Amino acid sequence: MRRTLAPLTGSNAADEPDLEVQAMAPTGQACTVRGLEDPLIGPVVSFGMSGDASDLLQDWAYAVPPMTDQDLDQLVTGPKAAVKLTGHRGLPRVDMESVKDVVQRIASLKDNHSEVSRLELTPLLASPEGVRVLHASVHLREPDQRTDSPRRVISRY
Repeated sequence: MRRTLAPLTGSNAADEPDLEVQAMAPTGQACTVRGLEDPLIGPVVSFGMSGDASDLLQDWAYAVPPMTDQDLDQLVTGPKAAVKLTGHRGLPRVDMESVKDVVQRIASLKDNHSEVSRLELTPLLASPEGVRVLHASVHLREPDQRTDSPRRVISRY
């Protein structure tokens, strides 16, 4: 929701900035989802809890798309701090299916669009009611600037 209000001074001068008001996001657990292009592997998706866990302790989980449901579960529960998503120590249990849905969409986008060199959602706010993306950044490059060999097929046992 975005509303533009008249300047607070009562003037309608074009050089005065407008005031923007938007709704607050609900409380939840802040996560980070990244889609990267590794020069040898190709697309890679990483997942971690935003903040000290990922910034200082490098608490990340990684997967290579396309991902199975088992790969997706391991990616989202892989970081040690991801226990916060499951109701640890009285925290509310988040909607894990919504988290997995967003991560799968990022993986699919990264796998199918080589022109996306980097994509980051941080924070992805996970709550019992679902998820909200509070900030996203996308970096593009020309499709013919691929750095990896053709997509590899990974066999699963």
